[in-house]
Amino acid sequence: MTADKTPDEMLAGNIAAARARRKLQQSNLAARMTALGYKWVRQTVGEIENGNRRVTAAELYGLAIALEIPVTLLVVPWADEGSPTVRLPSGLVLEFSVQFRAHNVPASAVLWEGDVPRFDDTATLQTIESA
Repeated sequence: MTADKTPDEMLAGNIAAARARRKLQQSNLAARMTALGYKWVRQTVGEIENGNRRVTAAELYGLAIALEIPVTLLVVPWADEGSPTVRLPSGLVLEFSVQFRAHNVPASAVLWEGDVPRFDDTATLQTIESA
């Protein structure tokens, strides 16, 4: 079993991993977030991934669109991480029984042309298989 992570650490790691899977630089993710109406720069992404800045609930939704994955996949562990646990501030440790595999990540309803979103009203999210 891997070491306990805080919810913020889980989110930061998932953002970095999703960005890497999409082969996006920090500047690309910042540009996508800016295109969605968030005032982000490359340093914003770095601060979040390094645990020096928290993500707001509104930003979480923007990140899901920018990274082309469901919000859920930003806040749950991935199967390739072993069996991670999340430690809450109270000390309560959550162990996840459902994890998702990276190769089952569905496409979003946003088609990106570089860092510019083009929305597709006909797209639907596919079902995600659990590990």
